[in-house]
Amino acid sequence: QLMPPTAKQIARELKMKEFNLKDPLTSITFGIKYLTWLNKMFKGDFENIVAGYNAGAGNVKKWIKDTNADDDYSTEFIPFQETRYYILRTYKFLIQYKLLYDSRVF
Repeated sequence: QLMPPTAKQIARELKMKEFNLKDPLTSITFGIKYLTWLNKMFKGDFENIVAGYNAGAGNVKKWIKDTNADDDYSTEFIPFQETRYYILRTYKFLIQYKLLYDSRVF
């Protein structure tokens, strides 16, 4: 799920004049593009990437700045309860995936 302004930006980057986010291929393509951008922006930091996906990259950058945390940035400093829980749930599912399917996920 992407917010319309984010989807429009991604469409511009992909040189698409029209798009339908209800189309699974489009939605997945845009989602991958956005997650790749978040991964690059947050240098592979799982919590920041997931927080950025849920609450927006701008919020995450502000939280990092406000907490004066570099490597010690942690979920408990996030002011949005929904985002804190989203990170924990996503991490839980990543661990479950690793245990069930692929030991090379980490």
